[in-house]
Amino acid sequence: MKKAVADAVHAGEQRALQIEKKMTDINAKTRASMNNRITTEISSLSKSIHSQIDELNLQTKEARAQMKEEIQFALTSAAKFAKDDLKKAIAWSEGEFSKLNANLASEKKLSEGERAKMTEQVAADKANIIAHVNDAVSAQNAALLALKQETNHEIKKTNKALDAQAEIMIENAQSVREEMKANTAAIVASLEAARKAADEQLASVNAASEARYNEVVKAVEDGVDSAMKHADEKFSEAYIQMATNRKHFGEELASGYDKLNDSIAKLAALEDERFSKTVKDIGAARKEASDQVAAARKHMKSAIVATTATAKQTESRIIGSIQEVSAMVVSDKAAQIRINESVDGELKRILSKSNDYETKNVGARGIIRKIMDENKQAAAQEVQELAQEAEADLKKLRSQQAGTLLQFKQDLTGATESVYEKLAKDNKAQQAALSGLKGNLAEATATTKASLADSKAVFASRVITLENAITANAKHFEDGLTHLTGVTMNWKEAAESDRANIRMMRDGMVADLNKNIARAIQLGEAKIKAVEEEANLNIATERKSLLTTISASVENMADNVFKVTQENRQKIADNYLSLKAYASTAADKIVDYLEKGKGRNLSSVGDLLQTVAGLSDVKTKPAEGMGFGGDTLPMIFSGKTVKVDGAISKINGLVDEYIATLGQVKERWPLGLGKYLLAKLEIAMSKAGALEVDKIEGKSGNYVFMNAHAVGLSSKLSDFEGLAVRMAGYESTLAKMTGHLSGKKTAGEKTATVPPPEWQGN
Repeated sequence: MKKAVADAVHAGEQRALQIEKKMTDINAKTRASMNNRITTEISSLSKSIHSQIDELNLQTKEARAQMKEEIQFALTSAAKFAKDDLKKAIAWSEGEFSKLNANLASEKKLSEGERAKMTEQVAADKANIIAHVNDAVSAQNAALLALKQETNHEIKKTNKALDAQAEIMIENAQSVREEMKANTAAIVASLEAARKAADEQLASVNAASEARYNEVVKAVEDGVDSAMKHADEKFSEAYIQMATNRKHFGEELASGYDKLNDSIAKLAALEDERFSKTVKDIGAARKEASDQVAAARKHMKSAIVATTATAKQTESRIIGSIQEVSAMVVSDKAAQIRINESVDGELKRILSKSNDYETKNVGARGIIRKIMDENKQAAAQEVQELAQEAEADLKKLRSQQAGTLLQFKQDLTGATESVYEKLAKDNKAQQAALSGLKGNLAEATATTKASLADSKAVFASRVITLENAITANAKHFEDGLTHLTGVTMNWKEAAESDRANIRMMRDGMVADLNKNIARAIQLGEAKIKAVEEEANLNIATERKSLLTTISASVENMADNVFKVTQENRQKIADNYLSLKAYASTAADKIVDYLEKGKGRNLSSVGDLLQTVAGLSDVKTKPAEGMGFGGDTLPMIFSGKTVKVDGAISKINGLVDEYIATLGQVKERWPLGLGKYLLAKLEIAMSKAGALEVDKIEGKSGNYVFMNAHAVGLSSKLSDFEGLAVRMAGYESTLAKMTGHLSGKKTAGEKTATVPPPEWQGN
């Protein structure tokens, strides 16, 4: 262990010395710029070394045990904190009822206009109470489930069941469900007690006021009930569904091992002369057995794909929830090690318990049984080798998928951190106003409103982009699965016997989609929550309690965005087609502009335009849409489903082309201004687009050019106008590209509003 750490440090030091030695041969003119690059590289190497040391440390049994103990303590504290916070939420709601009660008592003294205003305020108060309780219920559900999974997740040695891991997860979710039901009953009882006490006071004042107050309380009780149902769908129901899928595909895999074992043993027996004499048509029998072996191999490999995906989805969700609730984040690699150990262990467990070494034919005796058992033993060995080979190939394919999506997942994690932080500031401002600490609510939230709206827009665009990136990479992944399993991932072309295998692999791809998006968001929540908790260490408990409910808000936002992803694909396709037509028309101007050394002026936007212009002659091919051939997808956190269009079309092809192009440019501009501009562009592409049509001073007619505000710039208008093209030329190019693709031929809105901050162009 010590040697591994020392080697990692030594390697980093040697690399740093080699870099510094190179500096002696560099002339003074380039020394400054090279120094910046070298400083960055040394810093990166240093971080890498520390990361490697952390990961090495976590691989020791003692370190893992200590980390587990710390996490369990954090989860226990979080669960208690969430329970206390829910009590405070109820107490707060009862206090709000008292204020509402006082307002209703004086209703007769109000004018008609004042009563109308009061009605609006009652509705706002009711919505605020319901939202607060809703988030508090979700926060407690999350904490209880995370604690339950961490403290009751390992399989006991005495447990011989194949689906042991899935059953543990189901039992934990059901246990938390019952506990939450009891909590909800207590909440309703508290609300009822408050209502009855208020009724006694209001009865002597005004019957109408009493009835209205009862109506409000009933609405809140309904809201509490709705909050419980929503939390149950999001946590217990969703976890049970994931575990049920995992259990189902584990059973399919066990069946696959068993069938392949029997088929291989049968084929081997038919090759034995002593058995062949008992068969009338040995050729036909051998052909049938050979076909059974081929079909069984496909089924086994398809089941490995689905079992691996669903197991990784559940393990990833568990770790994500534990980290988010506890605010304890280990390295992503360390988390992946834990996930892989669990999944690999499950695959090994299923194989060892399903791959028979002895015949099940109880009628076989003596030498016949001996020969049959010899065939079974050989078959079991072959099945094991085939399974290990398939698992290794699948790991390579999944690793390629992970590499392709890495930048998009990191972007979503970063956007999650940002929106979480802004929500925390916004909630603190509201809490301060409600507590009478400063100003009124409108004033308290004014300073956070703009930045929060901007962060929400970036977050939404990153959810959409990651989902589209997964969809765009689906064809490549499906081709890899075809090579791995021998199953053609095409419902129309596949044989009837392969369609069940296609369904299994499709379900595996859906599980991966859900896992990738959920993991990116949960990781962002865990990271920023740790930062916020540290910052609020010495601040009042009421302030810190806000953090327990923010994750619920972020995850609700993610599901709301996911609902309309299908609709956004149409917008993105239209906007990308317009951008491609513009870049094609302006290709010569773009090249001249960049060759004159002005590329730095437009940063990543200039790179994007040049890249898109290079695709002018590339004909967009039809592609499969969302759903990987299905017509529904489960939402990320809620457990509900959303309808999608999986048809093969050029609309989907355009979105895939846009995502591939965006991904290339993102790799070249991972930081600073370049990253900022691309983030703004992503938002624009899912809304009004990045182009505008307008007049240019000194020229006649309309021109098409990039909208500076759409990419977050408040200046650089002259640069974009210098790359403008006449509307007629743009429309001509667009018409050639469009064909029957879309009836919409537009350069986008004339103006686009983008919330601050905007880059000033300096």
